[in-house]
Amino acid sequence: MFSNPTKNRVHRRKSTSGNDLANDFPSSKKGIKKAASEMHLLHAKIGALESYLAKRAESDASHSEMRRVNVMPPPERDLPRAQKVTERSYSETRRYHAVRNRAGMRFLILFGIACTIGWWLIFS
Repeated sequence: MFSNPTKNRVHRRKSTSGNDLANDFPSSKKGIKKAASEMHLLHAKIGALESYLAKRAESDASHSEMRRVNVMPPPERDLPRAQKVTERSYSETRRYHAVRNRAGMRFLILFGIACTIGWWLIFS
């Protein structure tokens, strides 16, 4: 019934010549822009890693120089516990808040009982 191909589509053969890297990306404008943005992102990540490694090698060299001169180098810097970000799922957050609320209520009740016992001991 629909055996004839549609007339508005142009069938193109893929060329076998050319760069393999260029053939990996789609030929549409949207695909080219996406590929360019991915390449830009990869280059940025590579640059960040290279600068990190260069700084790390420089700090290691300065630490070894300080040790050679018999000077105690500064400690290795790590993020403080408060600055470390831990992403929790919604259910984990809900459980965390539930446990925290239970602990808070338990503390409040025990503190109230302790105050009541202290008041009773003082005034009786």
